[in-house]
Amino acid sequence: MTDVRTIVAEYLREHGFDGLCTDECGCNVRDLFPCEGCDFNNPLDCVPGSKARDPDEPHLWVIQEDKPEVTDV
Repeated sequence: MTDVRTIVAEYLREHGFDGLCTDECGCNVRDLFPCEGCDFNNPLDCVPGSKARDPDEPHLWVIQEDKPEVTDV
């Protein structure tokens, strides 16, 4: 039987997303829902997101709600 975490991960991968995010946090598709039991975040508030450089600390990555546009290189 497939669990919800697996269903969500498959959906994210199939649609080109890197993980989930809210205004408070983000998680990578390989480690979904690490926030279970957190007081500040409800996993039901999460939306698909894409990996991007943190604007405040460019050496770090974050998951953000906007899906980057594909550009021809």
